[in-house]
Amino acid sequence: MHPRLENKEYFHDFHTSLLVDIRYYLAPRLPERYRIQVEKSLTLDGLFEDRQVFTPSVQVSQTVDVPPTQVVAERGLQPEFVMDAPVSRPTRFLEIRDRADRLVTTIEILSPSNKRLPDFQKFQEKQSALHENGVHLVEIDLLRKGLRRWTDARANGDHYLFTTFRAEAESVEVWTARPDSKLPKIAVPLRAPDGDLSLDIQYLVREYLLKTGLDRELTR
Repeated sequence: MHPRLENKEYFHDFHTSLLVDIRYYLAPRLPERYRIQVEKSLTLDGLFEDRQVFTPSVQVSQTVDVPPTQVVAERGLQPEFVMDAPVSRPTRFLEIRDRADRLVTTIEILSPSNKRLPDFQKFQEKQSALHENGVHLVEIDLLRKGLRRWTDARANGDHYLFTTFRAEAESVEVWTARPDSKLPKIAVPLRAPDGDLSLDIQYLVREYLLKTGLDRELTR
């Protein structure tokens, strides 16, 4: 990860491209009863005063008309550490999908607006609402500046942060990386009994740099 990718002139294209690359990386690894989509709106009704539509970066959903086949978890996806999850207020209503298209996992690549007020607070509320309603949350933070929603000091500081917050879990799995270190493989949970998928962040960032030619430009 080159630190200049965090700059305004690069990050928007990087963010958009990485979303698509994650989709095509994970899609062939999913059982047939799952599908992965980019930027499909989620409707949360009753949580706030007004009906609002939120858009996750990448989401994995499950259909129910295909017989189950088990995914074997890849070994070695151990987090760097585990921290306490943030305390959030309970919610009563969540409308995301019908039963033929249940939301299982969201993958968020944090943008600059996610890390500054007022969008930071809205992002926290949305993530809390999703988790409280049984959705796995995967967050990819490739921006070292800005606010972070975690209270654990190890999750803050001058590093990149990758978190997996499993549905109904009370702790969050964490990976970190510095600009001069290798980016991790992180766990993308599915619905039991399926095991986790492995998401290789280093591979995806390297491929983006090679495809765009930025590997040469950023090292000048």
